[in-house]
Amino acid sequence: MTGATFGGLFVALAPDPPSYQVSVSATTINEGEVITYTVQTRNVLNGTVLYWTNSGTTGNLDFAGNLSYGSFTVDGGQGVFNILALPDQITEGTETVNVAIRTGGITGNIVATATSVTILDTSTPLLATLLIVAGGGGSAEAAPGGPYAGGGGAGGVVYRTSQPFSSGDYIVTVGAGGAAGRSYGGGSGGNSSIVGAGYNLVALGGGGGGGGGPVRTAGSGGSG
Repeated sequence: MTGATFGGLFVALAPDPPSYQVSVSATTINEGEVITYTVQTRNVLNGTVLYWTNSGTTGNLDFAGNLSYGSFTVDGGQGVFNILALPDQITEGTETVNVAIRTGGITGNIVATATSVTILDTSTPLLATLLIVAGGGGSAEAAPGGPYAGGGGAGGVVYRTSQPFSSGDYIVTVGAGGAAGRSYGGGSGGNSSIVGAGYNLVALGGGGGGGGGPVRTAGSGGSG
């Protein structure tokens, strides 16, 4: 017990309360870089587990490990933890990390707050040139008494340059060509498309050829 003697009377003194101070390695970083947090403590036992939480505009998917909270252990009067900001290839603008240090758990008392850290968005979307070609229509046989067979229509085309792509799943459909038909007409070509993450680009398949008669009749091509 800590105390002092005054006039022969021993007076116990209350111990100093724990104290916490947190510093950051940088206040502005790029995606792909690490923030190091150092928490200096006084009157905190070695082995004590402390916790950190983030209330900034970043979310768990912005960090390695998919976490927006964590814990660390005090050793020799300090604790250190790192946060890696992921280069997520998503254009989302500047974001912030606001870390609080807590005791007892991630919902426990806040005992220190760190300076806000700004994460600069260095991710740029993947740019691609798209050429989507649908299947052409099938031709038709010549009808009895007519020498001409109807030709199948050409498939539709969609052409886009410098299209930005985000991470995620895309479904690509390749339209097959239309089957050859009888005198009544050929089969239509299948549609081609790419769908996902805000995209819904469709090229229409070509129409089937008309039945052949005295005049050749071609099917219409699909429009992309």
